[in-house]
Amino acid sequence: MCAVVAAVALTPLRDAHVHVGLLGAAIAAALLSPCSFADALLARVWCTTAAAQLTFMLAAQTVDVRQLMLQRGLFGWRSACAALASATGGIGFACLAATALHA
Repeated sequence: MCAVVAAVALTPLRDAHVHVGLLGAAIAAALLSPCSFADALLARVWCTTAAAQLTFMLAAQTVDVRQLMLQRGLFGWRSACAALASATGGIGFACLAATALHA
C-alpha cells in the first residue's frame, strides 16, 4: 500500500525535490518510513543527491524509531544505544562513499 502511494507521488513530483541534507534525510527516514517497499521511492521523491537518497534508505531500515523502541523494550537501553551507534557509523561510511563516487 505504501509503495503504491509513493509511486503515485513520484509521478507529479519527479522534478520537485525537497533539498534536504544528509542529517535531514536520516531523521525523516527514521521517523517517517512506512515500509521497506516504499523507502526507495520516497528517497527518490524527497532527496536530490545520491548520498541523501542512500542515507534515507539506510536510515529507514537501521535507525527506525519503532524498531529501536522495540529493541529497548526487549533488551534494554544499552542494546538500543549500541544498535543506534552501529547504524549511525554504517550510514556515515556509506554516505562518504556515495559522496566520493558521485562527486
